[in-house]
Amino acid sequence: MASVPDKYVIVSEAGRGAHSRIYFSIPKAQIAFVKVQNRISKASIGFSGLKKSLVVIKVSPNRDLIYREYGILQAVKLSTAPGASEVRRSFLDVKDSGDFGPFGNEHAFLTLGAIDPPITLEDFLLECNDKVKLPIPLVYHFFLTLVPALIFLRDELEWTHNDVKWDNVMVRYNPETSPLGLPEFVFIDLGMAYSLKDSKNQSADAKNLLGLVKQMADRAEGSDDLDWVGFKRMVDGETSGARSRFDIDKDLVAILGRWKDATEKGRREKKISETNMAVAILEIAAQRKGRVTDDDILDAAAVQI
Repeated sequence: MASVPDKYVIVSEAGRGAHSRIYFSIPKAQIAFVKVQNRISKASIGFSGLKKSLVVIKVSPNRDLIYREYGILQAVKLSTAPGASEVRRSFLDVKDSGDFGPFGNEHAFLTLGAIDPPITLEDFLLECNDKVKLPIPLVYHFFLTLVPALIFLRDELEWTHNDVKWDNVMVRYNPETSPLGLPEFVFIDLGMAYSLKDSKNQSADAKNLLGLVKQMADRAEGSDDLDWVGFKRMVDGETSGARSRFDIDKDLVAILGRWKDATEKGRREKKISETNMAVAILEIAAQRKGRVTDDDILDAAAVQI
């Protein structure tokens, strides 16, 4: 039976992992604020606020998994270290955590800002084919946002993600808030992370992340631009197998430094048509995945009334 803490109402399932379930949910307090004479409609004053109150709740019997992720996301949220504000958008916004269940502590939960529709990098890249190619500036954007975020997690917060793969990166877009008008990329699922304060980094995070850059580059438009040719050659070389995960982890800051200027220039000089193509691919994935609708919100609220 699907279950979340009593102060929330489930709207729909957002995803699931080996040890967790994730639900789109709305706060009961927000429903109480909107309802008038035990009725809510799309015309109700406050309905737009009810929609904006949508969150995702991650539930698991593995309390260590939940509290580990909560601690890391809180550290990201509260960090005042140099670069923190820039990388914060590459992680989910954490709102709450705790225990719940009939006897108080059978499950732990984590409340996070919602990404709707819940499109992973895997969903996004599967929309690419011989006729649909990624714009090169979007590949640069991926590199320039997630590589610094991974370095920040490792060097400033002393944690390793330990599970970087294409279904642990989400893609979101808001025309009003997304920087540069491009889709954003967000790390998710930090339950397998571990602290580097007492342990050497044994993860393949850096190599796996450059592997995702390669997957994007392989699906990008063709170009003989020298910076692009060199960037692709670098990514191919780093992920070819000749370089160990330890070598790539050690050199990740230097790799970013060598390619920062060229990739920032390529991203900055993006064309409107390239921006539109990136958003269009995301919209195709969104239509396939499905969004939370107004009717979904109303149905969930009606259960509580």
